[in-house]
Amino acid sequence: MLKNLRDFAFEETLQLEIESSAGQFPPQDSLGREELALLVNGQGQLAITPLHMALIMSAIGRDETMPVPHLVESVTLEQETLLFQTQSEVLARPISIQVAAELRDIMSSVAKSGLTELTSGIPPHSIVMGFAPVDDPRHAISVVIENGGRGEEEIRTIAQQIVRVVLEIRE
Repeated sequence: MLKNLRDFAFEETLQLEIESSAGQFPPQDSLGREELALLVNGQGQLAITPLHMALIMSAIGRDETMPVPHLVESVTLEQETLLFQTQSEVLARPISIQVAAELRDIMSSVAKSGLTELTSGIPPHSIVMGFAPVDDPRHAISVVIENGGRGEEEIRTIAQQIVRVVLEIRE
């Protein structure tokens, strides 16, 4: 599992136009059977940023390639004069085309959502990840509501609204 996460550039600090953080594993010498079981199920002491979650969704949606992230893809004047455009670069190829296709099929009916585990007494963060459109993924999304508790409907509604706006702008 740790190797697979490393394939997704999990421990790398992503070079972005703003500050970014690397993911963090728990110390490997502390990984007993119970902790490994939690990690495999997306729980336990694993730290990951929303940006990295979106990049993982991008790799699934893009047939294996995880792009170098940019804050702005392009800048165009009202007269449709292109002022700036980023170059599409591949950050990693963490999975095979076949695995990406299988994951897309599994995820085609629902975005991945979940909760974080925090200290006792603090509501967990609500998380949703996905890509759109399902039949030809061009956009990846990761939404986090800090201390959102178990508001799964709320976070899915926010993610759907974001995807709807992005698809309207792009088409």
